[in-house]
Amino acid sequence: MDNSYLAKLTYLSLLCVIRSNTKPELGQEVLSVASGQKRAIGQPHGAELSSEARRSLEKEKSSLMNKASDYEKELQLLRQENRKNMLLSVATSLLLTLIYAYWTL
Repeated sequence: MDNSYLAKLTYLSLLCVIRSNTKPELGQEVLSVASGQKRAIGQPHGAELSSEARRSLEKEKSSLMNKASDYEKELQLLRQENRKNMLLSVATSLLLTLIYAYWTL
């Protein structure tokens, strides 16, 4: 296996981890590692490729880049959802505290 193939497999596996991850902070760390792998994929690794192989790799690279973009958008949506849930839990806690304080007076 050559290095570019291993880099693609690593990148794709990291994207799968992001997809299945429910913690945005960890997803961001994995995404930063994946972006390093993305740069490694774009670099040439020695031997010249035929035009058909080059087109195939470019198509695969484009597909991986689209997936990475989709996962970045999904990560952003998860963060927004977490913010909303945090605000809802704080508001609920404050409401319960006020009800308790009023009831004990």
